[in-house]
Amino acid sequence: MKTIFYLAPALLCTITCNNLIAQFNSTFNDNKKLLFEAGISMGFMNGFTDLGGKEGKGGPFLKDLTVINTLVAVGTYANVSYRHLFALDLQFTAGSLKAYDSILHTLNSTGRKERNLSFQSAIRETALKLQFHFLRTIAQLETPARWSPYLLFGAGIFHFNPKAMLDGKWQELQPLHTEGQGFPEYPNRKNYSRWQTNWLWGTGLEFQISRILTGRLEFAYRVLHTDYLDDVSTNYIEPKLFKIRLDATRAPVAYRLSDRRGEIDPMHEPSEGDKRGDPSHNDSYFTVDLKLGFAFGKQKISTR
Repeated sequence: MKTIFYLAPALLCTITCNNLIAQFNSTFNDNKKLLFEAGISMGFMNGFTDLGGKEGKGGPFLKDLTVINTLVAVGTYANVSYRHLFALDLQFTAGSLKAYDSILHTLNSTGRKERNLSFQSAIRETALKLQFHFLRTIAQLETPARWSPYLLFGAGIFHFNPKAMLDGKWQELQPLHTEGQGFPEYPNRKNYSRWQTNWLWGTGLEFQISRILTGRLEFAYRVLHTDYLDDVSTNYIEPKLFKIRLDATRAPVAYRLSDRRGEIDPMHEPSEGDKRGDPSHNDSYFTVDLKLGFAFGKQKISTR
């Protein structure tokens, strides 16, 4: 009885796959080793940084996901696949990220609400991804079924530019050195570049709409090499240093944007050493894309 219990799912999967393959092959006969595709994507982008999050102590991934901060992302891509089993995908994505401590409605946020910081940034990314259609590989199938789940891994380069609103105007934060990045008084805090690299992983589901049209639903999570996506990482610096290290235009803006606790508590006095961010974890972001691709080089359907 136990043997039947364990074998039944595998048998059902085999029958389902064979039926799908037969349906697909009746109209889509393509035995070429390499297939080329180009298309567009539209979806959503969100991230995990030091700012905002949910009530209580911050945590990884879904623990601190703020759905209301999800923004639209669009892109274009091109890929080449080998025997419908592996595909190399080059994608450009344009989106935005934002977060703000004021989203926390209570003081049960371990100081994050009182910190009162915020940011937004445009994201421009180019990523190279390897798609692995594991179900086709396991079943040793070269001719695809209409549906195919896949795993993806890759790397990308992206540009970001964190900004914060002050007196009705968006201010770029990186040139303000809000945590003393690049100041000789803090030699371990290097000035960060707005060009960064990432590693990404995720999963997707491919659907063959017709001989030349392919749809995909894809999730991709990025692991970043920076903790300054939101311009927040470590501790507050000595506020007097802004006048010493920055010009007369940037110094007063940096002073106000580096420590905004006084906007909530008028009695607050800026001081050095208090915790501003958490340098133990780098920032991250993810996308959920709906993709539509157009295939090139597929064989013509026989009319015989």
